[in-house]
Amino acid sequence: MGSTDVREGEDPAEAPASDPAVAEAVRFDRWDALAGAAVALGLWAFALGPHDVGVHDPAIYLEMAADPLGEIPLSPFCFRIGAPFLAAALPLPNDLAFIALTWVGLVGTILVVRRTTTAIAGRARGLAAAGLVGGSAAVLTAVRTPYATEPLSLLACAASAEFARRRRWEMAGICLLGGTLVREGTLVVLLPLLVWCLRTEPDVRTRAKSAGLLALPGLAVYLLLHKTPLLYGVVLSERFQPPSEIWAWNVRTPGGFGRYLVAVALGSLGLLWPLLPRAVRPIRGRGPIAFAATGVLIMVPLAAATATVSDWGRVLAFGIVGVAPAVAATAPQRLLAPLAATQLAIGALVLADRTWIAVAVAAVAVVAWWLERRSRRGRPSEDQADGSFDQLASTAARVRTP
Repeated sequence: MGSTDVREGEDPAEAPASDPAVAEAVRFDRWDALAGAAVALGLWAFALGPHDVGVHDPAIYLEMAADPLGEIPLSPFCFRIGAPFLAAALPLPNDLAFIALTWVGLVGTILVVRRTTTAIAGRARGLAAAGLVGGSAAVLTAVRTPYATEPLSLLACAASAEFARRRRWEMAGICLLGGTLVREGTLVVLLPLLVWCLRTEPDVRTRAKSAGLLALPGLAVYLLLHKTPLLYGVVLSERFQPPSEIWAWNVRTPGGFGRYLVAVALGSLGLLWPLLPRAVRPIRGRGPIAFAATGVLIMVPLAAATATVSDWGRVLAFGIVGVAPAVAATAPQRLLAPLAATQLAIGALVLADRTWIAVAVAAVAVVAWWLERRSRRGRPSEDQADGSFDQLASTAARVRTP
C-alpha cells in the first residue's frame, strides 16, 4: 500500500532517511516542538490553577498517597494503586506529585497519539489528532481535578497502541500491565488491539503467541489485585451497581433524562460522534488507515460499561485515545483544524460553564477554518485527489504499518 521502502516489521523511525515519504511522516520539526511546548505549558498552568478536590475521587486518591496500604479505601479505589504509589514515591508534596503525574500523563498521551497518527496518515493529520485529544473532555477534566488516575491510564493506552502499530506485542502488553495497576479501565483498549493482532499476524500459532503477549500481563495483574489477598492481606469485595439502579439514577437527573443524554454526548466525544461511521468503514482493510479505524472499537466496551457506571460522560470520554487517531486519519482534512478548536470550545463550555470561553474558542475555530481554506486555494481538494478510502489509504498514509 503506497510506495515506500519500509520493510515489514520495521519501525518507520529506523527506515532509510532517503525516502521522502518516511521523512515526511516521522519528521519532528520546530513547529512540532513549539506545539508540544505550548501544550505542556498550557496544561501545567491550568493544572496549577484552582482545583475541585471535594469529598469524592480526588480526596480518596490523596489519602491513599498519604498512607499507601494503610486504611483500605472503598472499591474500586483500593485496586487503583499505581498513581497514589507513584505520588507517594516522588520527592514532592502529594498534591504537587499528582499534578506532575497528570502533566506527564496528558502531555505524553498527546505526543504519542501525534506520533502514531503521523506514521499512519501524515504530519498534518498527526497534529490534528493531537489537537482533538488536547481539547477533549478527558483531558480538560483531568487538568481541572489533577488528582485522579485517568492521565496515566490514557498514556498506557496510547503507548500500547503505538507498540501494536509496530507489532511489538510484548511491549504493548507491558504498557497494559502498568496501566492496569493505575486503573482497571485501561483494559478496554484490549479489544481494538486484539482485533488488529488477529487480523495482521500470518498464522494461528503466531496469532496465539502475540495475543498472549498482549493480553496476559494486564489480565494477570487484574486478577492478582481483585481475586487474591496480595495487597491488603484479604480478598477485597467489589462494589457493583446493578443496571436498573444506574438507569433509575440517571433518569431522575435534574433537568430531565434527555438533557442528560445531550450533556453526555457533548461532554464525551462532542462533534466526533457523527464522524464515527466514516471512521469505521476502513476497518475491513489491513493497511495504515485500517489500523487507525480499529481504534473506534474502544467504544464497544466503554458503551457496555455504562450499564454499571453512573457517570456516562466521563466513561465514554475515555475513548478519545482511540477515536482521535481514527477520525483524524479518515475525516476530510479541511475539517480537522476547525473541528479541534470547536471540540475545545465545547469542552470549555461544558466543564467551565463560562459562555465567553466557548465564544472565544469558537472564534478561533472560525479563524482556523478561514486560514485553512485560504491556504488550499489553487490546490485540488482532498476529495478530488483521493476520491475513496482505498485511495486515501494509498496516498495519505506515508508509512506502511508494520
